Amino acid sequence: MDESTKKALEKKYAAIAEAMKPSPALQKAMEEMSRTLAKVPGFSMPAISSPEFRMPEIPRMPTQEEINEYQSASVLMQVLAEEALQWKERLPEGYKPAILAVLYGGIQIHVQTLSQVSFHGIRIEGTMNGSPCSLLAHQSTVQLLCYAEEVKADTPRNPIGFVWDDNRIEV
Repeated sequence: MDESTKKALEKKYAAIAEAMKPSPALQKAMEEMSRTLAKVPGFSMPAISSPEFRMPEIPRMPTQEEINEYQSASVLMQVLAEEALQWKERLPEGYKPAILAVLYGGIQIHVQTLSQVSFHGIRIEGTMNGSPCSLLAHQSTVQLLCYAEEVKADTPRNPIGFVWDDNRIEV
């Protein structure tokens, strides 16, 4: 919020607070009523006063950089890696996580690595119909299906890699 808007709001709230103040006649009547009420042993009357009006705190608006960071492919990669690690812990013995990238038109890629390549861009490396492939895409054009795959003794370990900024996590 810019400074001129903030000052205008403060001025408006000050005017409202001033309008809510009790008039001198009301103030005198409240004081008189406090003095003339019957005294009860062991009980004291609460103070009678008018409500106080204060300007509410105005929350800080996020910067454009903070807004952009939330939307970045880097954040997506980090969240996906954390989710995959947590999910891996809950899988039954003998199973590992696997990810299938589903694209427009039904194209499916068995994911080996997901990487951030630009602010919104990701690279998906894996296999499609058994052949190696690499796809560059906008992060919003891909749906990712996480599923459990049974670990077979004769199959080599093939973890899923998540890459962003200077980080690399394998699940």
